[in-house]
Amino acid sequence: MKEVEVKQGGVGQATFGLLLMVAGGLLLLGQMHVVQLRPFYHYWPILLLVLGTVKIIAPRWERDILGGADLLMFGLWGLACQNHWGGLTWSNSIPLILVAIGIRMVLGALLGRRGNRPSRREETHHA
Repeated sequence: MKEVEVKQGGVGQATFGLLLMVAGGLLLLGQMHVVQLRPFYHYWPILLLVLGTVKIIAPRWERDILGGADLLMFGLWGLACQNHWGGLTWSNSIPLILVAIGIRMVLGALLGRRGNRPSRREETHHA
């Protein structure tokens, strides 16, 4: 049997793709009333908080810190809306999240390419 080679950085992408496939499959099964997802729906923001914390604590690249901060922001937003912290709901918090996304975009532009993954040429020179 031929062995499949996974390129550097491809493992994370493949893992994320598998997670999306599992999540989509579970949502589909929930729509078909094969599985009951309602008890777990309330906890999705906690998953974002955990993933964001991991990215910040153990970043592979500098950009992972901003990505982790993004996940933390969306996780906190989800928890705040689900628990109505400060009177927030999904509908009345849309302006807040738009401002947060705008701030993140401005920060990303100001930081420029710093922290981006090295190009393939740079990776081969270091190897």
